[in-house]
Amino acid sequence: MIERRKLERWTKAETADQDEARDTQRAIRDELEEGRLEGVSDGLEFATYLQGSYRNTTMVYDSGDVDILVIRTDKYHADFSDTPETSAEHAPTQNPRQMFEEHAEGVYRTLQAQYGTRSVERGDKAIEVDSKDLPLGADVVPCLQYRRFWPRQSGNHMKGIVFWTAEGTKVVNFPRRHRIMGEQYNGWCAGNYKSTVRVLKNFRNTLVANGTIEKEDAPSYFVECLLSNVEVSTIAHGDIRDRIEGVFEELESAAEGGFPDYTVQHGMSPLFGEKSTQWNTDQAEEFVRAARTLYEED
Repeated sequence: MIERRKLERWTKAETADQDEARDTQRAIRDELEEGRLEGVSDGLEFATYLQGSYRNTTMVYDSGDVDILVIRTDKYHADFSDTPETSAEHAPTQNPRQMFEEHAEGVYRTLQAQYGTRSVERGDKAIEVDSKDLPLGADVVPCLQYRRFWPRQSGNHMKGIVFWTAEGTKVVNFPRRHRIMGEQYNGWCAGNYKSTVRVLKNFRNTLVANGTIEKEDAPSYFVECLLSNVEVSTIAHGDIRDRIEGVFEELESAAEGGFPDYTVQHGMSPLFGEKSTQWNTDQAEEFVRAARTLYEED
């Protein structure tokens, strides 16, 4: 069985890396401001936002590149499916895909101009920046503001982001709500939630290093969201071994039913499904099984 001291070590955050992540975000923001988003029409406004494990303080050793959003703030896309009458009062940008592509191209060109073409590569979802001038590598995600309007009150909406992948898949997320819900859940769980996320991420990284599972079959974001569905009482348990065993038991039980009603951490969409932005239940079940085996045999 895995040693208690290893579990305790796995609960710790890599605080030095978090400082480097914030320095990386500031450097990229400054370069984008100085470069004025090359090739883009006047008037475009943007803000940067650190997201992912570094922002949510669930990072572990070798967490990888920093996730940085570059949000176009002078335009927004919206979902009025629950409140069609509201659309006349809060008209969003026309041609949001075009506005996004314009923004993404500007971010890409500016980063290339500032860091060099060899250090900047545009991937399916993010622009990858790997430069010796930055403390950490960065995955920069250009996006638009997104608003999901609610029927309870005219104009009431949830703020998020939207972008399109290179293959044309529309991706909607709510990173600020994700962070807020993580903080709230951590408080409900007596401060144990984020440390327990780190333990599961360390299980995942060890399984990937051992060749037991493939990295893309258990993304770090999905692992964090998986744990956000576990009962508060299970994660609030003070003893680390009892807590982890309780988590495994609950997840194994949920896996038998296909993880019913499991959502991502911000609660705005299902965690599992057929979309490219959702997790496959078989992959999640395999991760839980492999992590339990590692726990018992290590």
